[in-house]
Amino acid sequence: MKILKTMAVIAGLLCAYSAEAQFQKGSILLGAEVGFNIDFKDKKDPDDYKTPYFFDFNVSGGYFLNGRNEIALRLGAGTDRFFTDGGVEIKRNSYRVGTYWRNYKLLSSKLSFGWATGLSYSTDIYTVDDPAGPVPDEKYHEYQIFGRPSLTYMIHPKVGLRANLGAVRFEFFKAPFTNDAWDKDFGFNFSPEFVDFGVVLLLHGTGTGE
Repeated sequence: MKILKTMAVIAGLLCAYSAEAQFQKGSILLGAEVGFNIDFKDKKDPDDYKTPYFFDFNVSGGYFLNGRNEIALRLGAGTDRFFTDGGVEIKRNSYRVGTYWRNYKLLSSKLSFGWATGLSYSTDIYTVDDPAGPVPDEKYHEYQIFGRPSLTYMIHPKVGLRANLGAVRFEFFKAPFTNDAWDKDFGFNFSPEFVDFGVVLLLHGTGTGE
């Protein structure tokens, strides 16, 4: 009897979960997101210190299969500057395209948790400023399978705020300035490269639906 009651409770919870809807079927969601990080100069840094930085920008367009599931296309670009242990300056410009499926879970009437699973391709171009002499630019490619959690808050039926918080990823890539062999990596990351914030605009629908 306890087993039947437990199964009934679980079934009820599943039905309640599946009945929730944040968006309407057929809605189109447009988004723009930025991520950035700047390592400001410390007092002990030399006068000719150059600030490492990271900046990333993405736009997306999604279509809702039902009230809780969205499929989308995402385009992005980014730039960053970092330094080797020897102080050589390297700049990277990145360009990417990807697609994902995102599932939404309502936390309140305006706030929802989302989980996006997707695939992306990116091209990275590295430019080296080496005092020892000119170094040709290097171009590399990367394929990535990822999962990303997010929070979306609808401040208006058609306008919302979104935060993407970290990423679980599996990627194939060619490491810069080493060789032409493909490498792979798996990780969970909360670095600025995987945390960004933005605005979403809902078309052909409202922020709540049946």
